[in-house]
Amino acid sequence: ILKNFSKIADKLRRDKEHFMKFLRKELGVPGELDGSRAVFQGNITERKMEEKVEQYVKDFVLCPACEKADTELVEEDRIMKIKCEACGAKQAVGQL
Repeated sequence: ILKNFSKIADKLRRDKEHFMKFLRKELGVPGELDGSRAVFQGNITERKMEEKVEQYVKDFVLCPACEKADTELVEEDRIMKIKCEACGAKQAVGQL
């Protein structure tokens, strides 16, 4: 159980469904949202969960150019891109 799932998603300024889909895929286990928490089926260590959240931040939150977190995910021509509000950079991100 990730008790503060909603707080993390809000702090990252990311859609909860996108964040949840990433975690389910990366952890390789089923999971569902339960109010403000995420419940996963399986034996997942705290460290493993931290690693996956850090990976999400690196892949979908931090700007690849300036490494700031002032970004948003936008879809252009059916391609998901990370757009930086600080430096203006835009770059395609991996699909889930």
